[in-house]
Amino acid sequence: MNGVFFEYSDKTKSFINFNENQNELINHNEINQIICEFPHLYFITKNNKLYRIVLEDGKVVFQKENVISATSIYGQCNYLTQNVVILKNNNLINLPQQVLDKNNDKFVKFAVIGSSYANFLLTEKGKVYIYGQNSYGVFGCKNLEIDEHVTKFTKHKELEKKMTSKIVDIKCGYNFCVIKCENGNCYGSGYNYYTDMGIIDENIVKEFTLLKEIEGKVKQYGCGNFSCAFLTFDGEIYICGKQGDGQFGKKFTLKSGDLGIPLTKLELNGINLVKRKMKLLKLEFNFLLTEKGKVYIYGKNVYGIFGCKTLKNDEEMKDFTKHTELEKKMKSKIVDIKCGYNFCVIKCENGNCYGSGYIFV
Repeated sequence: MNGVFFEYSDKTKSFINFNENQNELINHNEINQIICEFPHLYFITKNNKLYRIVLEDGKVVFQKENVISATSIYGQCNYLTQNVVILKNNNLINLPQQVLDKNNDKFVKFAVIGSSYANFLLTEKGKVYIYGQNSYGVFGCKNLEIDEHVTKFTKHKELEKKMTSKIVDIKCGYNFCVIKCENGNCYGSGYNYYTDMGIIDENIVKEFTLLKEIEGKVKQYGCGNFSCAFLTFDGEIYICGKQGDGQFGKKFTLKSGDLGIPLTKLELNGINLVKRKMKLLKLEFNFLLTEKGKVYIYGKNVYGIFGCKTLKNDEEMKDFTKHTELEKKMKSKIVDIKCGYNFCVIKCENGNCYGSGYIFV
């Protein structure tokens, strides 16, 4: 992975195979997790080693062993091991490991809100630990004041008592948090000025609240800065929050007084999931990936993020459109897709990764 990496070029306008520039430090078949966040790119391998792309020369550098999960906030990587969380500026926060050992549990997921430095940890058994500032009530605790600081990782006992199903995922937007349970329920807490989490008539949600419109339906979900998207077990997509650069697949007309979109089922503009017997595997803003590895795109082709030779830079796609160029190019089924700051990375079944769009290298 040298300086050509996946820099956008008027000549190529297409996805570039990372393996065309192999770096001896990393075997691409061993990549387990990719963290895309402007201006950096991180990889976690299957043996829990963390690597980073160096912006100055595009080289891959080994960073840390025994990394379970990582997230990048404003260009700095925060990562989780079984014993410690390392936050921005190399602040080390010791974890309540003795409690976990006693209950035969372990940490599996780490989520951070960069603007307020609120931190969430999720364990294998579905327990949540919190640390940092309760900005806009993001922690969802009745016994915490707004902006009150939690000075060490503390078990979220209120949440544990409230849930009737095991918590299996946790994600954050701008000062809000959404958790997902095993039974398909989602709950949100925190900043909600744009109906960010789909909760009506509450600008600040001070405790985790059930998203009733999609109760028991959610398979996967994603959180943007001021919006969310939910993929159901039936292959439907629901969106909510502030509409920006085409991430909702259409432009909605807001009702008088509304700042954002309430939870709304997204019509896929001609993509008939039942007729084509397709199931949506994953949703990323402006990209849809189906179970059979087909990619659909929508929105603005900023810095050539769509990797289409037939599209001009900044040209808009006004309907969800099948990416036929990508389909012809791939020799292996596409199994994952991630988006960073105006760039996109896809992963194929054979371990190959491809990128398109913009990055400073």
